[in-house]
Amino acid sequence: MYVTPDARTAVDEVVARTRRWYDTETAAFVERTAGYERFPGLSEEILRFVESIVDGSGPVLDLGCGAGRDTGFLLDHRREVVAGDISATMLRTTADRYGRSRPRCVQFDMRRLPFATRSFAGAWVCASLIHIPESALGDCLAELYRTLRRRAVVAISMKAGTGCGWQSADRDQGQRWLTLVRPESFLASMAAQGFVDLSTTWSGRGSWFIAHGRTP
Repeated sequence: MYVTPDARTAVDEVVARTRRWYDTETAAFVERTAGYERFPGLSEEILRFVESIVDGSGPVLDLGCGAGRDTGFLLDHRREVVAGDISATMLRTTADRYGRSRPRCVQFDMRRLPFATRSFAGAWVCASLIHIPESALGDCLAELYRTLRRRAVVAISMKAGTGCGWQSADRDQGQRWLTLVRPESFLASMAAQGFVDLSTTWSGRGSWFIAHGRTP
């Protein structure tokens, strides 16, 4: 694992390289992640999130939507969805899959969300913030908090551990940045931005966990 310096320029480099990876590896990523059968417990986790949203309270943000698997789940459960990702290729895949007006697809950097304050009733963040260096996680959480309405709910999947850097897996081409965090430390970061009613649940997928919270 190679750890880059903890500086703004380094974060920008990580974000740019992450965008290129997902733009390049879209087809393989779609094939590998299209359904829930390879991800034990994930469909139950997103269902818990959906059921925690107050009916009629507004749209939901799928933050880091990838190829739109979870976007489809949210749509199937009658939620208005904004699907967002840094990869234009991933967003085109999502738009082609469901139609361009359902959901609304938006390209963005998670550090600077292009939405008005208090836009969303909830945010589903599945394996997205793991690609952000630890020094920028606070910026991302602050932006997420800003865009959520009062008493909005959030569910964020992260991987437990320590350390960060470029990693490759046998099934991937190239490398992606991964930031591992201790659950208690991540909840403290959420609390620092104003999130309340914080808790974690372990997934059925090794060291992955879900951090739950809401806005006051």
